[in-house]
Amino acid sequence: MTSPTKPRRLFTRPQMAAARAAWDAGEFSHEWRDFRYLAAMEAGLIFPPDGTKWDSWGDDEPSERALLIRAIRDTPSALRDAIRAPGVRSWAAVVAILIRGRDERSIEVARQDLDWIEVKERRPSTRIVSVLTTIADSLGVHRPTDTQP
Repeated sequence: MTSPTKPRRLFTRPQMAAARAAWDAGEFSHEWRDFRYLAAMEAGLIFPPDGTKWDSWGDDEPSERALLIRAIRDTPSALRDAIRAPGVRSWAAVVAILIRGRDERSIEVARQDLDWIEVKERRPSTRIVSVLTTIADSLGVHRPTDTQP
């Protein structure tokens, strides 16, 4: 699963043991398993992210772990893409990519909301009125002449 375009990172046996111990000590849930493997294979991230299992993404300054567990649960495909992004060598880089993507999505949603409000507030054009008038005339429906759109 390692990418041929990314240089391989080599770790010593003691480094691997220390990383495994850190993951075990952090009491990470089963949800992390696939992402832990992906991060190790794609980005060389063998140590767990900063934070504890008690951290919340609602904190004023959420930990890497809190932000990553939210991504695991809410946007797993975005997390996979962030881990696989070129140049990623730390959990902080993964988090930065996730936050940037979230901000870009919220800007796009806000733009779409404004576009929709503009569409709803727009009066029908005279062209639509003329089409409707033609349809009404063909059906034999006559509208009063004193009311104009």
